[in-house]
Amino acid sequence: MLKLNTKLKILFVLIGLLNESSANSRTQDEIYTNFITSLGNNIIRILVNKKAPLSERKNEFRHVLKDYFDIPEIGKFVLARYWKRATNNQKTEYLDLFENAIVDNYAAQFDDYQNETLEVQSVRESADQGIMVMSVIKKQTGAPPLKVDWKIFQTKQGLKVYDIIVNGVSMSITQRSEYAGIINKNGGQLEGLLKLMREGKSPTFSTEKN
Repeated sequence: MLKLNTKLKILFVLIGLLNESSANSRTQDEIYTNFITSLGNNIIRILVNKKAPLSERKNEFRHVLKDYFDIPEIGKFVLARYWKRATNNQKTEYLDLFENAIVDNYAAQFDDYQNETLEVQSVRESADQGIMVMSVIKKQTGAPPLKVDWKIFQTKQGLKVYDIIVNGVSMSITQRSEYAGIINKNGGQLEGLLKLMREGKSPTFSTEKN
């Protein structure tokens, strides 16, 4: 049998490992919290700045998208099986138009916002090994806060956003369904969707519940 002192040493080592693991987990949560707090409030700051022309706000927001969102991967997910059917030229054009659609959509969504702030409430791992950061945007009007969850992944380029879930609705899945519907109405041809996107008529989502 192990001597008492040996048992105590093992116990202290285990306690130390547990404390270290807990501390590491808290540190990671703080990293994710700070990332989304900074990103979310920066997006709000840009898009609600009515003193700046809309074109300027869109351009600034586009830079944020490119830095913090994995637009190519989100775009591929949204296009789903039609991505593999697309030609190289169609893929290139689609991703450019998809970026434009996101910029236009978010700019429209924040048109009625003023000085709202985003506050992170919790962090957890997602089933696909990503990280879900749950937050709320508190409105100045006294209306119920907007629930916004962010799915992020650690990549070689750092933390990247892959999806935003607003009031329980995934923006990526919503767009995926809408795009598929348009393609199906055009005989399964991607060109029908691209035509609408070229004209700036890409389907939009709403951050408000119906």
